[in-house]
Amino acid sequence: MMTLPSPRVAYYESSDYFTIQSGVTGYANQVIEDLGFFPVRMSMDVLEQMQLFSTAILFLGLIFDIIVLLFVILSILLIYSLLLISVESKTFEYGVMRMIGLSKTGIINMILV
Repeated sequence: MMTLPSPRVAYYESSDYFTIQSGVTGYANQVIEDLGFFPVRMSMDVLEQMQLFSTAILFLGLIFDIIVLLFVILSILLIYSLLLISVESKTFEYGVMRMIGLSKTGIINMILV
């Protein structure tokens, strides 16, 4: 029976399974070498359970990234459409003012003011 040195949580803080695996197996290999050439068998149950869920966690992370990307694209399109509507409405207002009889210099003065 072996436990990791304190702080044991530091070995499992990374979100990457392969980083966790290399840290834990590196320490386990060091313990096996320190014990000598006795028949020693290591069973790392926590790593085995993490390996089962590593693919699922990777898949969920990918789905989350795709959803965030879709939200970013949607927000960019909404902002663009709002700006476009604002420009079109101002163009329509200036066109109506010109049709009523406002001169070009009057429109320029109104925009500057």
